[in-house]
Amino acid sequence: MRVVLSGRFVRWHCLPWQPDIAQPDEQLAYASLRFRETFGGVAEDWQLALSPQPPGQSVVACAVDGALIDALNTTCKNSGARLDRVSPYFACAYDHWRRVIGRKESWFGLIESECVSLGLLRNGHWMGLRTQRVNAHWHDVVRGLMAQIGISAGISDPALPLYLVGDGEPPAPTDGLAFTWLQPKALVQPALLGGRMAIGE
Repeated sequence: MRVVLSGRFVRWHCLPWQPDIAQPDEQLAYASLRFRETFGGVAEDWQLALSPQPPGQSVVACAVDGALIDALNTTCKNSGARLDRVSPYFACAYDHWRRVIGRKESWFGLIESECVSLGLLRNGHWMGLRTQRVNAHWHDVVRGLMAQIGISAGISDPALPLYLVGDGEPPAPTDGLAFTWLQPKALVQPALLGGRMAIGE
């Protein structure tokens, strides 16, 4: 069985390149420290995965509650199945559309019913990536995330292209937020399984 997780079950960090941290166990330890600094003691039980990046580039780390992975493994075992892969929906969606987006500087976002995930790309590398629950209109959440990520990454250009994917039909255009809707979720999901940022086996 392969499982694609909603953004509300996944946390992200873009880790600055550290030339003195080269071994996989050292990178995981560094990522774990950053998650604990950001989210507190609850992050100690999270299972982490790092996306491979070339030297000199920031490393994307994702985290999922270890109890969720354990529950998925138990459910599969009790059903006579094997849990082959657990993948974040955001990572799978980006892997599906990365050739369309190319290497230009741009935003890529995933709109779900309960959360929004948004990342900033430059030359095909992530400069920042965050997920936030939707308590208001998703347009407002996207604008807020763009401001937060842009400040952290030192980006102030409001004209960068914004690519979105997500649940249901393409949303109606909105004033002040130009975007390209790539595909409704129902049409994309069969191609999502097996994303490069898979975690757990």
